[in-house]
Amino acid sequence: MTAGTKVIQINEVNSIDILKERKRNMCSKELVTLDRPEKRISRVTLNRPEKRNALSPELREALLARLLEAVADETTRAVIVTANGGHFSAGGDLASLAGIDAVAGRRRIKRGHEIVQLILTSDKPIISAVEGYAMGAGAGLAIACDTVVVDKGTTVGFPFLKVGLGPDYGVSYTLMRRMTPGSARHAFLHAKNFSGEEAVACGLADELAEAGNVQNRALELAANLASLPPHALALAKRQFVLAPADFDGAAEMEAMTQAICFEGKEFLEGVAAFTQKRRPKF
Repeated sequence: MTAGTKVIQINEVNSIDILKERKRNMCSKELVTLDRPEKRISRVTLNRPEKRNALSPELREALLARLLEAVADETTRAVIVTANGGHFSAGGDLASLAGIDAVAGRRRIKRGHEIVQLILTSDKPIISAVEGYAMGAGAGLAIACDTVVVDKGTTVGFPFLKVGLGPDYGVSYTLMRRMTPGSARHAFLHAKNFSGEEAVACGLADELAEAGNVQNRALELAANLASLPPHALALAKRQFVLAPADFDGAAEMEAMTQAICFEGKEFLEGVAAFTQKRRPKF
């Protein structure tokens, strides 16, 4: 074996080691984390703060996986979606869209829709704890949740048209559910930004926490939801998500849902606790 051959082999080994080290570093940082801050509560946290939690394809896939894990956990009664770094999400990762064609673009958007659909149809109530910016797709993620918690420092915005795009992450559906149709259209067409106070006032958000208290308030609300009867809560959530447009449809759904509840153990426990003047144990 010649000296030259040895050098080549050493360089190859060094290159392999460098690539392995880079891969280890990438894997060591989770783009989305899942923890249990309290009993029966799961928390899903976006963890790409250096990019203001922009929703790259990698982050999106990690988010979907963590959400699936959280809602499938039988010991979880409520889920919180939040983010590290002081900002919920700056929206879609525009850098990763460079050169994308229509076929790949549609596939990418449909994956985002899977996240929104999971949030809307999950039996578990899901709370978004929104600090800093929630823009574009990030706003879509936030307002898809059952309860949206903000503070005065929060900004929720829909700048899609400013970069030549239409709505995604379910915004064309959820925005109309949270605001009047006219207000939703105005907010989107004019690419409006809403402060935390404005978001609560117009229905985009539900709870205005004290400054810096978004996370604590989200935990309080999650604990309250976790104490409620899970089966009845799941049925009620499904009613509001489906929300028939006419009274007859809504009335029939109420009758069917309530009939199911009448036969459930949760109803028996609720009545027993009421008559015995104690807290129910669901």
